[in-house]
Amino acid sequence: MFVLTFLVKPFWIFGIDRAVQNQTGEQAYGFYYTLYSIAFLFSAVLDFGINTYNTKQIASNKHAFKDNFSELLLTKCLLFVCYFCATLGFAFANHYNLKMIYGLCFMALNQALVGFILFLRSNLSGLHLYAADSVGSVLDRLITIMLCIPLIYTTLGNRFLSINTFIYSQTLALMATSLLIFYWLNQQKPDYKLVWHSKQQLVLLGQMLPFATLGLLMSFYNRIDVVLLSKFRSDVDVGIYSASYRMVDAVNMFAMLFGGLLLPMFSKLFTQNKPDELKNLVQLAAVLMFVGTYLVAVVCSVFDAELMQLLYTKSTAYYEQTFGYLIFSIIPIGSIYVFGTLLTATSELKFLNSIAAIALLFNVSANVVGLHYFGANAVEVAKISVCTQFFVAGSHFAYSFYALKLKPNWLLMAKILVFCVLSWGGIWLGRGYFVGNTYLAVGLPMVANVALFFGLKLLPLSYENVMDLVKKYKS
Repeated sequence: MFVLTFLVKPFWIFGIDRAVQNQTGEQAYGFYYTLYSIAFLFSAVLDFGINTYNTKQIASNKHAFKDNFSELLLTKCLLFVCYFCATLGFAFANHYNLKMIYGLCFMALNQALVGFILFLRSNLSGLHLYAADSVGSVLDRLITIMLCIPLIYTTLGNRFLSINTFIYSQTLALMATSLLIFYWLNQQKPDYKLVWHSKQQLVLLGQMLPFATLGLLMSFYNRIDVVLLSKFRSDVDVGIYSASYRMVDAVNMFAMLFGGLLLPMFSKLFTQNKPDELKNLVQLAAVLMFVGTYLVAVVCSVFDAELMQLLYTKSTAYYEQTFGYLIFSIIPIGSIYVFGTLLTATSELKFLNSIAAIALLFNVSANVVGLHYFGANAVEVAKISVCTQFFVAGSHFAYSFYALKLKPNWLLMAKILVFCVLSWGGIWLGRGYFVGNTYLAVGLPMVANVALFFGLKLLPLSYENVMDLVKKYKS
């Protein structure tokens, strides 16, 4: 799965999605990105924690697939209806015009199809059909890439490439992927029956409510800024903001995969009451995530003009300033994938929901005041986004130490501080010394930073300790 993800999704982000923005323009793509963000706001309703529950049930009892598939499918259909009502209700409440509602219907359909595919894949994962699950994780992107390449990289694009055709291509790809995965599952011969035990399913949804609430709050505080930017400014501003966010999405893709690996490991160590091993794993994951995201953020910020000019044909100082601030959000987001995952594994849902609600309140309030009363633009929205993420990450970090009684490693923290100062200085020196040669300006300081990482002994565990942790988890 990791190999397929690394091959397909970066090409999708930079080879297709970026190219569509370059060819359709800031305004058209900003319109698309606004629709995508609105459709994403209520996406947690589509899951409601059922996918994780379903995978665990089937993994522990293969017969659960045949017994529960059709009933959970009916529950999913009910959630799809709730999702569509919430999304369109949001659109009508904000008095969106017919063009936006038409586009939003397709984007909501796409998001619903993504939810359906994730549900189908949860069955594949539970049945240990990992090869099929891996293919299913990237199949929709692969099909969309094949549909879009002729539109982007041939003369057909002059006639047919538009935001609408881009959306339709995704819809077709998602439908094809859904049908193919459904066909694979049908080979396992599930028991199709139109029976829905309402009491049992409502109890299940009630149990999953804290997880769904957390997902909903996180979706809102991560995407509501785009919706507000569109409302108070223009689609052009949204297009520029989305251009900056693309790099954030690319880095987050790797952080999310890392977090997905950590969740079962944290859960197992916590359940088995192994505090020392849990502390070692948390420390290892936190250092690796922080150092990786910090270096990427600093390099991207220092070379913001070069990167934006390389990626976008219409890059301006507005692009560069927005990106220069927004890229720093990958540092707290990476931390959230470590400590937020840890708190999820230890069932600290009440705290996580409280922090997410405060983050949402701050994000909305700051953006509305800034955009409406002080004429803020995408640069200020980027600053607010970074502040929001740092607040959430800091809260998760502090509460993890409190709730799990972890003791801070002050020596390690001091070493990390030294690393941050020296690596930042080295990257700036590289930029100033190797003027006109970006490869050397980036490459040599990064080699020096790797040497500095090992020289300061920032890796809190030896190779043998890491392997021992992995072996114990697998056992």
